[in-house]
Amino acid sequence: MKKETLAYFAGLLDGEGCIYIHSGQKGKHRGDFWQLRVTMVNTNPTPLVRAKALFGGTIVKTHKGGDYGNIYWRPTFTWCVVARVATRFLMQVLPFLIIKKQEAEEALAFKRIQDSSLYKRRSEERKNILDNYVIKLKELKRINFNLPIDERTPMG
Repeated sequence: MKKETLAYFAGLLDGEGCIYIHSGQKGKHRGDFWQLRVTMVNTNPTPLVRAKALFGGTIVKTHKGGDYGNIYWRPTFTWCVVARVATRFLMQVLPFLIIKKQEAEEALAFKRIQDSSLYKRRSEERKNILDNYVIKLKELKRINFNLPIDERTPMG
């Protein structure tokens, strides 16, 4: 795949995307689960359709236009990849990420641990390690970027 294409989708992920670990319990006796997910949301489905064609995943219409009482809002669409497909996508765009680079690195580290044969068995230690990755990703989203910007200096 062309570097320009990967850079484009890295930029889209940086600006319109989310990297997270969905976790919870499968059922009363089936244990805990953790699933890496990557999503991108846009009011124009065109780049998301291209992402699906290139990387896989699914696209859903997440909000109809005019939801929440605002008739001027356009519909939004969400592209989503999970587990191994999300891992492959992140590995491809990682060199081009800026804003979400650290999140992607943590997500890939999580996936390496999750897939490791050392942690295939259910144990309290495994649960704690994987839960810590969930917490790390949530904390990275809360970093405060209050940087002074000199309005006279052009960006770029």
